[in-house]
Amino acid sequence: MSIKLVIDLGGTNCKLAIANDGQLGGITIIETSKQPQELVKAILETVQDWDFAEIKVAAAGHWNQEQLLVQSHNLANYIGYPIWQELSQKLNCKIELFNDMQVAAIGEAIIGQNNQYQNLVYLNLGTGIGASYFDGKKVMSQDYSPCLRLDLRPKPKGIFYSKSESQADSIESLQSELINLAIM
Repeated sequence: MSIKLVIDLGGTNCKLAIANDGQLGGITIIETSKQPQELVKAILETVQDWDFAEIKVAAAGHWNQEQLLVQSHNLANYIGYPIWQELSQKLNCKIELFNDMQVAAIGEAIIGQNNQYQNLVYLNLGTGIGASYFDGKKVMSQDYSPCLRLDLRPKPKGIFYSKSESQADSIESLQSELINLAIM
């Protein structure tokens, strides 16, 4: 089994670690830069003395087959930027990219607290909102299943669902809907 650099790219933080025989070491958290070029530089500086043969990435947002981000509210400046190609070239190492919700669902199903279930719906309320479904054999995420597509749609400033609803009420309403969905 080869030593891997593992990267978890979220809208707020980017976590880096070395995975070796199922154990993590050197866990480092860096702020997700507003510009992808700055994040590439920070990752390169962080891992310059690390020894690894592979890179595995779990990243928020909708990524295409060319490993380009095509949709994200929290990483809007990363859309279309070849961040993984650039890192792969500079580190001389192939990168395997996964949606972060796919990885989270598999992790919860296999080693999580509720790993006794064969079917699992995983919802994440972080900087963004994500969902995945694990059926015991494979995982589906919002990238592949329109029924799992969750999205925040900005409304024009000052517009609410009803005359009496404030912005805080809108957020509370969304949270309630997601919690209800999670317990169905």
